[in-house]
Amino acid sequence: MTQPQPRPRLTPQFCFSSGTLRDFLRLSRAGIDDSIGQNLNALVTPSRAGFDPASTSQRTPRSFARQIDPHACQRFKEQVLFPSWQARAEVLHYCGVVATSPDPDDPEAMLRQVEAAKNQERVVDERLDPYSGRFFPREPRTEKLALLIRQEKGVENIVRTRSWEMVKQRCGESADTWEEAFTTWKTRLPIISRHPALDMGSSSGKLAPSARRRAGPAHEAKGPEPVCAIPEPSSVPCRLVAPVRLFSILLH
Repeated sequence: MTQPQPRPRLTPQFCFSSGTLRDFLRLSRAGIDDSIGQNLNALVTPSRAGFDPASTSQRTPRSFARQIDPHACQRFKEQVLFPSWQARAEVLHYCGVVATSPDPDDPEAMLRQVEAAKNQERVVDERLDPYSGRFFPREPRTEKLALLIRQEKGVENIVRTRSWEMVKQRCGESADTWEEAFTTWKTRLPIISRHPALDMGSSSGKLAPSARRRAGPAHEAKGPEPVCAIPEPSSVPCRLVAPVRLFSILLH
């Protein structure tokens, strides 16, 4: 059975590297959704009764596709299809949060300030130059990322709709839309100990040592408490994350 593309380590640098972000989404979709027909065909169990010569004595209508065993379909959805969707949803959600957050490390911030200052010093005379009044400021990378996320979310909706139509046709799925089936699957998931947007590279779910030093001894005495520091995607339960105060320290 095809395995979903593993979710990358989520950092702002990953999101701002548009090529890396696009590559992950492309490979994830190519391995599961773009080849959904082949993946479903691989679930069809070969015939166990063997070939019957009498079956050639009469013409039988050719069916478009064989129905797949319901248990095999369920395993494919729960172990391959939905986890792949969830990994991409977490990446898009995290990068969407990055796109709407302050970006003090933007390498082009100073350059934009210099360009804006030069624009104020320009002499605008549209009688001599009709284009002298035009000024196109350099776009911040957060705005570029926000545009990319909106585009990829639209693509994601199209891809999931197409894949779900194929699943309904081959598996006899009762859910009318992929949203219903995906939401039902997510409600059965255990509560995850932290939000992906708080993954700063610590594999244990705790704050990095540098962050603990900045937080002071108060954090050492108290464990994490359940709060929602960042808006969750729809129908995803509130996850156990660090206090909002410590989250603000991490961001700054």
